[in-house]
Amino acid sequence: MEAPAAGVPAECTPAVAGAEVRCPGPTPLRLLEWKVAAGATVRIGSVLAVCEAAVSAQPAGPAPARAASGGCVRAARAERRLRSERAGVVRELCAQPGQVVAPGVL
Repeated sequence: MEAPAAGVPAECTPAVAGAEVRCPGPTPLRLLEWKVAAGATVRIGSVLAVCEAAVSAQPAGPAPARAASGGCVRAARAERRLRSERAGVVRELCAQPGQVVAPGVL
């Protein structure tokens, strides 16, 4: 992220000139979708992306429906929303939806 343009509220001013978003936790995550675009102004706590735990046996697409007694049950994905720790402007998106991202990178 970089410093916002003139006219952006003071609470959107970043503490540093540039920063990278880090994939939290010890396990890789699969990027499901970006909630921001390049050039977007973000505040502290803004949702940047939606991810899920990357499990090698799990396909990238929606969870398959399974037959169960009494009807179909859809397995729920444990989605995780990554939020901004800093205010600023998104410079670029460095991963594509569906891509598995290693811890410490995004």
